[in-house]
Amino acid sequence: MTFFIFSIRKIGKIKYLKENDMTYREHRWRAMSMSVALFIHAWIPSLFATYASDKMNQNHD
Repeated sequence: MTFFIFSIRKIGKIKYLKENDMTYREHRWRAMSMSVALFIHAWIPSLFATYASDKMNQNHD
């Protein structure tokens, strides 16, 4: 059962990356940069006010 769930999750991840034409490394970098910006923004709201939403709305390079 665990293997089955793991396989479904893995297929879902691969499908998501292919649909968005991204490698895992590109996705990880983009997600981590947004999370750091959001963490800083949580403490100092004037910093990175639109960084994460701008990143999500733009096509990756």
